[in-house]
Amino acid sequence: MTKVGKTTVSTRLRFEKYISDHSLEGFMIAKEYNVDPNLLNKIESRSHILLADKKFQSATGARELFLCSLDEAIHAVEQAIKDTNELDKPDDNKSVIEV
Repeated sequence: MTKVGKTTVSTRLRFEKYISDHSLEGFMIAKEYNVDPNLLNKIESRSHILLADKKFQSATGARELFLCSLDEAIHAVEQAIKDTNELDKPDDNKSVIEV
């Protein structure tokens, strides 16, 4: 199972709070992508569309969970970034999308 989501704050803090809030186990931050903050929502939405058939409904209310391999999740995020044409644009004002 994987979680694909965005954050504009510390990835580590967001991760720790999310895991605690939803009593999730066995998760880790596998990869981060720095993207244009103006495209963050679009990239996340596109990633979720690409993984829609693998969406998992959590009893704890956790969202953005998918029954897929880490490689599938990474591929979906990278495809979403490519689709929005924003793979590592030089800009100091970046936000992070996490897998």
